Amino acid sequence: MIKRDKTILYILLHLSSFSMVFSGPETAINRLDSKNVENYLAPIGTMLSTGLNSGYSSKVSSHKLLGFDITLNIANVMLPSNSKDYNFIVPDDSIHYLFPFKFPKSYVVEYEQDPLAQDWILMHIPNANTNGSDPSHFSNDGLFQDYNIEFRLPLNTLLFLSEGQSAPTIFGDSTSPLQFDFNIAGDALYNHIADGIWEEVKGTPGIGDTLWVYGDWGLIAKTSPLDSTSFRDYFAENESLRDTLQTTLEAMNINMFVPGGFGHLFGKSISLPILQASCGLPYHTEITIRALPKLNISSIGTLQYGGIGGKVDISKHINDLFTHGPIYADKLDMASYSNIFTKNIKTEDVEKALNDFRVYDLDTQELDSLNYLFLQGDTLVIKRIQKNIKKTVSKYKNLPRALITMEGDQLVSPNDISLGYYINYYKLSLGAPEIKSINSIILIQAGKKFDTSFASWLEDLGIYGGFGFESSNIDLSYTYTNTLNESNDISKSFSGKNAFRGLIGTRMKISYVDFYIDYNIGVSNTINTGFGITFK
Repeated sequence: MIKRDKTILYILLHLSSFSMVFSGPETAINRLDSKNVENYLAPIGTMLSTGLNSGYSSKVSSHKLLGFDITLNIANVMLPSNSKDYNFIVPDDSIHYLFPFKFPKSYVVEYEQDPLAQDWILMHIPNANTNGSDPSHFSNDGLFQDYNIEFRLPLNTLLFLSEGQSAPTIFGDSTSPLQFDFNIAGDALYNHIADGIWEEVKGTPGIGDTLWVYGDWGLIAKTSPLDSTSFRDYFAENESLRDTLQTTLEAMNINMFVPGGFGHLFGKSISLPILQASCGLPYHTEITIRALPKLNISSIGTLQYGGIGGKVDISKHINDLFTHGPIYADKLDMASYSNIFTKNIKTEDVEKALNDFRVYDLDTQELDSLNYLFLQGDTLVIKRIQKNIKKTVSKYKNLPRALITMEGDQLVSPNDISLGYYINYYKLSLGAPEIKSINSIILIQAGKKFDTSFASWLEDLGIYGGFGFESSNIDLSYTYTNTLNESNDISKSFSGKNAFRGLIGTRMKISYVDFYIDYNIGVSNTINTGFGITFK
């Protein structure tokens, strides 16, 4: 009963062309509607935001005024375990379907029990698509209505994911096509088509309304209209609508290939080079800038980014708050070392004198050597120690008081603590589609420096850590092409999943060169390594 014309065949078979091999991310993205494209691209948006928010905390303390560093970081962002697939939503794009409605004349007189009466009435009802001007226009077994009824069938009523089936993100792999299964979609389709036909014809005389039949001598009969139930009994069931739908739809081989991923191009991580420079400003603050004109990423697109931010050295402000002003050493005075000239002399007393002499930048090499021998138990050097101290104090007792530089454990806050805020922007071009994102992070950082006297070549050694609150606002622009090859420019905004991170790392400095490595724990774990040249 149902026959498809060539136009409908072409439109429905266009679904099969959806199984085209996607040559790159651009083609894949352009075939995804706005509901799915966010889930497809969200992992790469989040990972890039996470990577570009890394590398700010390798040095906790701020530079001195106009001190600066230039560093190169490599942020290796690891793929989260859940970044390779997502729950695909079959789009609600509709295809045009023309149902060939052919209603036999015999159903019009189904109410009439007398066959002769049925024949008499049918002889006075013209066949469909005729004007009744010729005897050949009347036949008892002809069609009462014969025309196409248009339907729009949404894809999400034709295709369904099987239980447990998911679609790959851009980091995923290939995928299997969605196949039409009448056992799943059949009931809903049957009801949709049957109800749609009834809505179309329920006002037609002879079907859903009374038909007045006239002959040469006037009114011959009037028909009894069908209701929706009897319509299904007479038409849908008798014409085997369900079986016809199943046969024709399955013959169409309706399927849709979900765009696959490009995990083979990425591997298990993304490595981002980050070039940045920092400069010390007044009031224990520091400004940082970073930029990259263009970078190719795994042969799928290009990345550009820039960023700016700064931090304030909280520990230095704490020390300023409690020290209030400069601290000067006491004048050199023999009374300060009275224990040294008694029989109760101890090495601690000599160490105090050594520290005082060092504040004034005096030569302490001889006294330091004598105190070492005294520490080893040699009491014969006591007189030489006393003589050295007496001579030094007498010689330099009138020196101006020296300014004491507080450092290390002498400080109220001996560890480095800082608070930073950074914002960066990136643009990822995947052919015509573009992802633009503004990312920010607030970092609370702390660090501890260690004594490096054990290695003369090692100028600085320490550990650092902290935690940060971050966000990313991602904007996507692309051209969506649906299954009917209809194109629309789409702009979509969504947020990245990076919200919090913790980190721990270590750094060392040899001459003017810093080396560091840290591990960031968040939605995408990141290993950040780098080196830089530091002055002040």
